[in-house]
Amino acid sequence: MNIERFRKLYDICRQSWYGDDIIKFVRGFFFRDLFRQKLKIINYGSVRFVYKEVIGGGNIMIVGKHSLLNRVALKIGGCNNEIVIGDGCRFGHGCRILLLGNNMKLHIGDNSSFSHDDELLVQEDGVKIKIGDDCMFSHHINVRTSDAHPIYDIQTGERSNKAKDVIIGNHVWITAHCIIQKGCQIGSGSIIATHSVVTKSIPDNCVAAGIPAKVVKENVRWERK
Repeated sequence: MNIERFRKLYDICRQSWYGDDIIKFVRGFFFRDLFRQKLKIINYGSVRFVYKEVIGGGNIMIVGKHSLLNRVALKIGGCNNEIVIGDGCRFGHGCRILLLGNNMKLHIGDNSSFSHDDELLVQEDGVKIKIGDDCMFSHHINVRTSDAHPIYDIQTGERSNKAKDVIIGNHVWITAHCIIQKGCQIGSGSIIATHSVVTKSIPDNCVAAGIPAKVVKENVRWERK
């Protein structure tokens, strides 16, 4: 099939009622991993309607007991990456897990929850996102280790925005529409207010708000009730 015919078929699919579903099915078939050479999944929980796109090899994903991934998109572009999801975790529909690079890690502790349409982006070789136990993520939250595109100093030629780890402690509540940037550490028991952009580390048991996020209240605790 030549390129022009393929493009015409693609346009027809996009215009049809189920066009996007057809394209996703074809892409999923193309990126299938029948012998788990690209991604080995050790699943003790429940993985429902997860869309996987994997390029590379030697990747592993471990899903803990009683954890649920429901209509989650998983994209891996690289080799020897590791995803570990603890026991009792919940991922709602529209959440995205992306690992773009090599030798990276995404570790999530027990009983952490992600409402819907959250994105965890681990990008560039050797970095990690680590999320503790009993964390509660609202919806439309973006956590990333990289700016995605490099920025260089004109005079020295050195890169000024290298990728960095993101570390989130235990029992952290991140409310809707927040962005957690590379290199940030959020202390245990803290709360990140709605629409905040975290660009630097936040201590334990405090409330941070704003763009960029700053501590607005200290010595607090919160409950899931």
